[in-house]
Amino acid sequence: MLHPRHTLMFAPALGLLACNLDSTAQEWELDRTRVLAIRATPAEPRPGDSVSFDALTYSPDGGLAVAWYMCLGMDLFSTDCQPDEAALAELQGLDWASLSDDDLATWRAQALAAGVLGVEPGLAPSFDVPIELLYALKSEEMSEGLSLPIHLRAEPLEATGAANEREHVTKYLPISLAETPNHNPSLDIVSINDRHYSAAKSLVAQAGESYALEPVPLEGELETYSFVNSAGETEEREEEPEYRWYTTGGELDRWADGPPHGGGSDDTGGGGSFFDWVDDGATTWVAPEESGAGTLIVVMLDGRGGMGWRELSFVVE
Repeated sequence: MLHPRHTLMFAPALGLLACNLDSTAQEWELDRTRVLAIRATPAEPRPGDSVSFDALTYSPDGGLAVAWYMCLGMDLFSTDCQPDEAALAELQGLDWASLSDDDLATWRAQALAAGVLGVEPGLAPSFDVPIELLYALKSEEMSEGLSLPIHLRAEPLEATGAANEREHVTKYLPISLAETPNHNPSLDIVSINDRHYSAAKSLVAQAGESYALEPVPLEGELETYSFVNSAGETEEREEEPEYRWYTTGGELDRWADGPPHGGGSDDTGGGGSFFDWVDDGATTWVAPEESGAGTLIVVMLDGRGGMGWRELSFVVE
């Protein structure tokens, strides 16, 4: 069964379907294994394109073992599939750095035959979009395209026995022949109390003080694109980005910033937003009461499947 395109992008309302979140923790708390974002490059490939993937993850215990996989054959568009555990265990046990180029190519072919797109550390995830993927669509439907589920499972390299140590998400990858295909946004600067901070600049914070956080997209970063509405009419729209905030310390007054008046994207790519309730203005972060170091993270979603993020270190005096 062919699935229509979806452009929601994070869990559960944004198209990354996530499991095993601790229901007692705040969404913005980095205190457990988390998959915060998955990015495909290109963000909206065409049939025949080669796609690479990367993810923004967090683990309080150090490194994560990450498996990327997809369903095969008639279940290609299913969100309910599991990786070949035997193949996955073999792949995760390899010393990838010692393999020759020929051996690497052989193992990648075996991985893809088992539905495994990559394992990390080791085999960078990638996928060649089948040239025939959109053949079942009418020519006028190909510009809207289809959405292909890509699955990711992350768990600590050393099992801790915690109930929430594993995270599973599903990202919908839009594939189309759109005249205005999407691109991933860049987010290089965060404004904190009206001062700009790049990744190379740490925030020196005072214990217990409040700070106003606002992302600063690059000029011209928001794209204009063509969208076919439910009446079959083509509209020109401009992206209205949404943001997620996370921190290893202190408190945030909210974890999501979105278009406040019905902009943004729903599961068809436009009109209305899960974040309609969010007010305008900055997100407030209250620094920890104790001295120490930590990380603030903001993820930018363009509402069409594209993602970017910025990590900012802080030191509390």
